Amino acid sequence: MGLWNTFMGEQSVYVDKHVPWACEQFVKHHAKELITPKLSWQWRMFAIDTLCIKYGLISPKTMDKCSIILQKAQLEEEFPEEAAAAAEVEALEEAEAAVAAAAEAAAKAEKAAKAAAVAAAAKASAAKGTRKSARIQKKKMQEAERRTLAMVCVRDLHF
Repeated sequence: MGLWNTFMGEQSVYVDKHVPWACEQFVKHHAKELITPKLSWQWRMFAIDTLCIKYGLISPKTMDKCSIILQKAQLEEEFPEEAAAAAEVEALEEAEAAVAAAAEAAAKAEKAAKAAAVAAAAKASAAKGTRKSARIQKKKMQEAERRTLAMVCVRDLHF
C-alpha cells in the first residue's frame, strides 16, 4: 500500500497508539481513490490482516468506522443528491442531540445550584441556631450566677 506508506510519512505517525487515528484520517483523505473495487479490496485486506490481526494496531471498532466512511463516500459518488439529503438529516440529528445534551446539562446545573442554595441555607440556619443557643446558654449561666449570688447574699444575711 504505497498510499498508506506515503500518508504515514507525511503525517509523521511514530507511535502505535496513533495508528487508529491515522487509519480514519487516511480513509477520509483518500476516500475517492479507495472506493474503486480493486483498491477497496486491497485496503480492507491490508487493514484487517496487517494492522488488525498481525500487529493488533487497530481494533475492529476502528475498522468499522473506516468502512462506514468508505460507504458514505461511495454513496456520495453514486447518489450525490441522496447523500446530501442524508448528510443534512444527520447534521440535524447531531444538532438536536447537542441541544438535548445542553438542556440536560443546564437542568443538572440548575439542580446543583438549588442543592447548593439549600445547603447554604441549612448551614446559615445551623450557624444562626448555634449563635441563638449560645446566647440562651449565656443567659442561663448569668441567671444561674445571679441566683447563686442571691443565695449567698441571703445566707450571709442570716448568719
